[in-house]
Amino acid sequence: MRTSRLGCVCLVLFIAGVIAPAIAPFFVAGLRPDNWRVFADSARLASLGATTAELAAMVAVLTIPVASLLALIASGSRSLGIVRLILMLGLATPLPVIAVAWHALRWGRWTPLDSGLLPAAVIHCVAGLPWVTLIVLAGLRRVDQSVQEDALLHTSRLKRAFRVDLPLVGPYLVMSCMWLVIQVSTEIVITDLLQVRTLAEEVYTQAVAPTAGLAESAEQALGRSILGALVLPVAASLTSWISAPRLTRLLPMESVPAEPGHNGVGAIALAVFMVGVPWALLLARVSAGTVSEVIARAARENCWLLASSVGAAVMTGFVMSATAGMVMLVARSAGWLDCWKGRASLAASIAFLAAVPGPVVGIGVRQIIEVLLAAEDLWRGKFLQSLHYEGPSPIPVIMVWAARSLPLALAVWWPAVARLPRSFGDVTRLETGSFAAFVRHEVWPALGGPGGATVGLVAVFCLGEVSGSRMAATPGGQMIAHDIFSRLHYGITPDLAGLSLLLLAAVAVAACLLARITPGRQRPPRPTAPTSQPLR
Repeated sequence: MRTSRLGCVCLVLFIAGVIAPAIAPFFVAGLRPDNWRVFADSARLASLGATTAELAAMVAVLTIPVASLLALIASGSRSLGIVRLILMLGLATPLPVIAVAWHALRWGRWTPLDSGLLPAAVIHCVAGLPWVTLIVLAGLRRVDQSVQEDALLHTSRLKRAFRVDLPLVGPYLVMSCMWLVIQVSTEIVITDLLQVRTLAEEVYTQAVAPTAGLAESAEQALGRSILGALVLPVAASLTSWISAPRLTRLLPMESVPAEPGHNGVGAIALAVFMVGVPWALLLARVSAGTVSEVIARAARENCWLLASSVGAAVMTGFVMSATAGMVMLVARSAGWLDCWKGRASLAASIAFLAAVPGPVVGIGVRQIIEVLLAAEDLWRGKFLQSLHYEGPSPIPVIMVWAARSLPLALAVWWPAVARLPRSFGDVTRLETGSFAAFVRHEVWPALGGPGGATVGLVAVFCLGEVSGSRMAATPGGQMIAHDIFSRLHYGITPDLAGLSLLLLAAVAVAACLLARITPGRQRPPRPTAPTSQPLR
């Protein structure tokens, strides 16, 4: 199939939707020479970077062993469908809801998760457990079963797990550690609540409550904090460039059948760690009134807010899944996935975009909107102004969601596209040359499952995204996660717990659908041998 026009469309969407919001703040801040003095003030930058690195290291130390143990237990369970459902429930739990649940944990007047690095690391560990468990479990399902059987002849099942299985999934542990570092260093929900000053938190603080000194203005303080946060995406892209040739070799591998083991133990362990604790803490917090009354009142007061948030998140999921799928198909047809330089460049680009802090993306969306409005004023137009200033508008929030979720969508699509045969799409190209026929007869049968999974993952990610979208939201255009984050600063009340339960119930439904459409094994693509009947 010819990809020239399709490639142009994908590149335009990629640049307009992601690269511009993520790069604009760094470009604007770099235009002022005074902002580059942030690197001369090495003590402050080193302090923020050290705090960020210390928090990420603590989260990795707490999360990796527990998630590896849970993955080992779940890999031997016969109920893989229940395990997948619980993992999706854990993935779909928004970070503000986790913060509400664990911040409500207290004994009398003593609150163990009050402020500081350790409480922030514990909450981030709870949020990162489902992601790391899913990545490690995917690696365990790709271990050759003959190697496991040979190991069982010489050692016990427990020793085989630690001596054979975990060393073989070492690259997956590296990928999960990289994801944890990106997740911790780009979010501000927990760090703002627990008063931990990281690089991303510094950008957010200078944007909403400037603390500029006598020698600099608020604009200079914000610009310097943005340039200081440039360290994160640069370090992530360099790390991905170096490790991409080794890690991307794992992507085309197929899953192997799971070895039957202890029935239900893996599902119970996952349920206790990922689903049971947040639900129990929130239900205990609404003990002042009945659970049904609190949830019913929250539903009556916030039904439109919840519906608009879910609708915007699902729409973003469909758009970004289609965009990421077209980008990966173009990258495959261009041969980027066949050479190590192409894979390294793609991995470095994804890591750079994913490691841009959320507040920086929100500021970038605001700057782009200001440029578009200024350009519209030249011909005295009113369309964009009516969308952004003459009433509540979800468009800025959706722009932030699109910019922050595209790396996730590309990461989900990459292994699905990489394992396609080289002759994928040749039959359609020879017989019809139609893009609609290509999607109907080739893309949908082979990639419908990964595409649907991408829609679900992006939607649940957007429902819990606060760091960037809160910066760009218009008055009256806030989403339900923004409301939870704002109320969280004033204490944990039964109404806030009920609102969190309402959002948790909504994402639980999404998680059930996501677990349903996410196959345990990808469906093989349609045979590409020439047929006698033309495709229509």
